[in-house]
Amino acid sequence: MHLELDFKEILRLKNSWEAFVNEVKKPNPKVLATLSCYGTEDLIHSLQLVLQWSDERIEYKKSFHLLDGDLDRLTDEVFKELASLGSGIKLAFIDEPLPVEHCSCCGTGFSRTMKSAVVARLTDPAWQTDSYCSIYINPTQASLALVFFLGDQQLLSSSLHLCQGKYLHYHTEGVDDRILVKPKPSIRAQATQIVSHVLCEWAPANVFVGTGDPDAPDIITDLALPKIWERRL
Repeated sequence: MHLELDFKEILRLKNSWEAFVNEVKKPNPKVLATLSCYGTEDLIHSLQLVLQWSDERIEYKKSFHLLDGDLDRLTDEVFKELASLGSGIKLAFIDEPLPVEHCSCCGTGFSRTMKSAVVARLTDPAWQTDSYCSIYINPTQASLALVFFLGDQQLLSSSLHLCQGKYLHYHTEGVDDRILVKPKPSIRAQATQIVSHVLCEWAPANVFVGTGDPDAPDIITDLALPKIWERRL
């Protein structure tokens, strides 16, 4: 089916693009460029550059295929695209090859974008000073919750619990990992490693840890998990 754009749609697209370009020119633009690669570690066959707003709306995307040149040339083309916008926009790179997935309705390939929480972390300079993570440790069950904030705005929540005494199950928006518990070290040590990895990735300015009453938790100085985490099967 051939769909022609009417005048209103053309005007909307024009205004949206101009707004995006103007945002890029700001000192700290709240938009992001995301670069994804497709294929396998042995053969990456294409790249895709996506320019997105903080709410994941895609403003512009362009694909680059090996038929157009080798990876060095394709990478140069990506940076030429970004340079045409100026130096203000940040680039996020998905560091593992992705499979090509198609929409069952229209047949076109899906494009990867970054979640709004990630865009805020990467683009907002206030993240370095005004962000924090609140960690609640359940005192009676092998579970904990992490919530990330930027000022008064909640950006992301996640959870970790011991599943069936065999897995450490980490869940957040877009991520659902079941990690097999190893014989050593202790389960608590393995859970702490997962939490530390998340904190390292998000790098909040402050971290608060609480336990006890979930409505009025007691603040503790470190991530001390209760012995109930050590129930293996």
